[in-house]
Amino acid sequence: MTDESERARAEALAPYTALIRHELGVAPGIDACALLRERLEPARPSERPPARAPGVVRLRAALRALEAKRVPELGLEQLIDDLRFLRLFEPTSPELERDAMTRLLRDVMADDA
Repeated sequence: MTDESERARAEALAPYTALIRHELGVAPGIDACALLRERLEPARPSERPPARAPGVVRLRAALRALEAKRVPELGLEQLIDDLRFLRLFEPTSPELERDAMTRLLRDVMADDA
């Protein structure tokens, strides 16, 4: 493969990895595809997104394509939607859950007053 074709392929893949970085909050220096794989297949079963959900199926296919250095069949708009769906299944820390519950109770109590 020539340098020019490698550069063209990298340019074609760049928007996909940039969106993954943006939507999942990937810090510079961290492999966006590796983080996406971790989010799709976390170690704890309770944190796994629904395997058969269309968005998760599309994300897995896109990840396989990106890892093979191919442009995913998934369009960029659909990728954004699917990554946002995946974020719904992000694990939360107990501290965040406690803060959320405190805010919820405070809001409910304020509405009753």
